[in-house]
Amino acid sequence: MDEHSQKTKKKKSIIAAIVAVVLIGGLLGLIGLVVVGFGLIGSVSGSDLSQVDYYDENFNGINEFEASRAKRIGLLEFNGEITNGSGLGGPFASGESVITPELVRNSLDSVTKDNSELAAVVLDINSPGGEVAPADEINDLITRFAEKYPTYVYSSQLLASGAYEMAVPAKKIYTSQETLTGSIGVIGQFLNIEKLAADYGVKMETFKAGKFKDTGNPFRSPTDEEKATFQEMIDQTYDAFVADVAAGRGLEEGQVRQLATGDVWRGPQALEKGLIDGVLYKSDLIAQIKKDESIDDTVVVVEYRQPTPGLIDSLLGLSAKFSTNPVDDFAQDLIGKRSGLYYLYQGF
Repeated sequence: MDEHSQKTKKKKSIIAAIVAVVLIGGLLGLIGLVVVGFGLIGSVSGSDLSQVDYYDENFNGINEFEASRAKRIGLLEFNGEITNGSGLGGPFASGESVITPELVRNSLDSVTKDNSELAAVVLDINSPGGEVAPADEINDLITRFAEKYPTYVYSSQLLASGAYEMAVPAKKIYTSQETLTGSIGVIGQFLNIEKLAADYGVKMETFKAGKFKDTGNPFRSPTDEEKATFQEMIDQTYDAFVADVAAGRGLEEGQVRQLATGDVWRGPQALEKGLIDGVLYKSDLIAQIKKDESIDDTVVVVEYRQPTPGLIDSLLGLSAKFSTNPVDDFAQDLIGKRSGLYYLYQGF
């Protein structure tokens, strides 16, 4: 085969590959539009927890008939950052779980639908925290729930910042030895690309009505007055966080402030500081709760969770990934994702 023929063949192969990618992307996008158009899926964060699994006290799977003859301990798992986001932004689209007030509300409703033999509820939380407003709302939801049902929190990995805010209304908090707990504090960040933009000759022209309307504009440095205003807001939010921890854990606010440095601690240190009530493995959790609740009878663990995503949800997730521009996503993350106030642990 001569050189010209080889080049022609190579060019055709490249064109065919490009066409294939375009067709696949278009097909996935079309599937997404059709499914959404017919309303076959809803908000991930607000989906009913229709999947129910049953376990014995050692978390060995059992059938529903065996479970029907014993008292129940409800189990709800919450993983990922705390956010107000909903729609297709959850695990089906991006592969990342999130915790929202809507998800927590629906989860608590699901676990209490059949509560005739509900001995306690466990919230299994692994999260670095997240946005302040939804974390505060979730704290209120769990506070109200804990007034009606014995509520426990367990964390095997990370119970930090907003996740700890979520946990403190519980009757007791247990973690594993290596769980990182704490990070009590508030963070607010704005990207400042003023110098970078100037180096490349980029300038943002802003027209506004209102002195502070463009606070956080990444193309200029904040004024001293803006810094003071924002710091005051952070301090007030910090005070509210400290008050919630003090109320939930039965501590003096002064004690909490000594711990509210943004630092995290392993299980034994968190226990020593009064942030948790015990260090144990999940396999020992039910025995401990039975002891706490003075339960002598056999209990079963009933886990309520969202169903595993099916074919349509998986295709929608692929469609979302194919239809986004990685550069645009990166820029959006830089400019907007971390703007605002967060109860968020950013370590490790």
